[in-house]
Order: sequence, then structure tokens, then C-alpha cells
Amino acid sequence: MNGPRRDTLDGVPRRDAGVSLVEILVAIGLFSVLGTLLLGVALSTAKVTDNTRQVANIGEESRAGMERMTRELRQTAKLTSVHLPAATNDSTQFTLWADFNGNKCIDARGVDPEQLTYVWNPVTKRLTLTATVLTDTYTERLLAATVSSFTLGLNSSAWQYDKDQDGVTTWQEVNASSIGDGNATNFSDAELERIDLIQLDLTATDGTHSFRYRTRVNLRNQNQDVEIRLC
Repeated sequence: MNGPRRDTLDGVPRRDAGVSLVEILVAIGLFSVLGTLLLGVALSTAKVTDNTRQVANIGEESRAGMERMTRELRQTAKLTSVHLPAATNDSTQFTLWADFNGNKCIDARGVDPEQLTYVWNPVTKRLTLTATVLTDTYTERLLAATVSSFTLGLNSSAWQYDKDQDGVTTWQEVNASSIGDGNATNFSDAELERIDLIQLDLTATDGTHSFRYRTRVNLRNQNQDVEIRLC
């Protein structure tokens, strides 16, 4: 063995190579940048997921609220009152009787109330439902989301009141007829008996997201030859 030993260099023992402080600092910097990028991606993904989930929940809630009003209007035996806004800060509301159990009697204080009042307040942007269960009256928000707009379109299938003969009998035409009382915000019983086509238009808003739902309902159970009384 005449050659130099592998663990020596020019006859001087060679030390194991180490990592310098500069290399450690560079590695820490690279890992910090990579960690920041990964954290940003994770936070962005979580935000998008939460936003998507919130949007889906509000959309589903708004759809369910519209379906509930539509179902109850279809089962309406009688519209007892309707109030349309006279000013921008005035409420829109309607009260209906629905004989859900088919006993020809409106259970105003039953466990499953059949006299319901919906109110939209343009100031608070809330759509509420009021009903009496047994002896207690409850008012709850129909939607947790902000309802930025809510309108009622009221029409009639009574062609004899279609003054302009355009094929659509509006509540204004009924109101201006011989059975109308001339009141543009509230309706008499005679007018309400002729209103049997209702259009609901609702816009729910959450931040920058808006959901608009519109539907038309035929009050097919109203004006039947059956006496419905409040009990």
C-alpha cells in the first residue's frame, strides 16, 4: 500500500465535510417561502370552500322559503288581507286561510296553524311569518338571509274586469271597477275574492351574492262553493 490513504489528503487526515451557516440560512429561507406559499393556497382553498358552502346554503334556504309560500297559497281557502306599500319604507304583507286538515274550519289557534301572515319589512330587510299556535302568537324570520326585495303581483281570472281588454285583469282594474273601493294599498273582501293569481318575486342577498326567485301561483282552492269559517 504505497498510495495515500483515502481518509487523508497529502498525508494530512481529512475531516468530514459539514454544512455552513450560510447554507443553513438559505435552506431555512427556501422552506419559509415554500411554507408561506402552501399556507396561502390552503387558506385560499378553505375560503373558497366556505364561500361556496355559504352561497349554496342561502340559495337552498331561499328556494325552500319560496316553495313554502307557494304551497300555502295553492292551498289557500281565502285571502283575508293584503297590504301593498304606499312608500319605499312601507311593508308588504298578506294574510291567508288554508284548510290544511280539510275540516272546513280554519284552526287559528291549532297546533298546526291555518291562519298565516307574511310580512316583508323594507327597512330591516326581513321576511317574517306570524302564526298563532294554541294560545301563543309567534313571529319568526322565514329566511335568515337578507331579503333585499319582495313584491306581490296580484291578478284576477275574472275577465269582465279587464277594462283595457289586454287579456290580463290586474288588481288595479279590479280596484277601479264597481266592486273596488279605490284604495291602492289595502283591499276589500269583494276585491280579494276576485284575486286568484299571485306572482311572488323575492331577492335574497348575502354580501355580493344575490338570488332572485319568481313564481306564479293559482289560488285554485279559493272561491269554492264551500263555506270556510274561523274556529
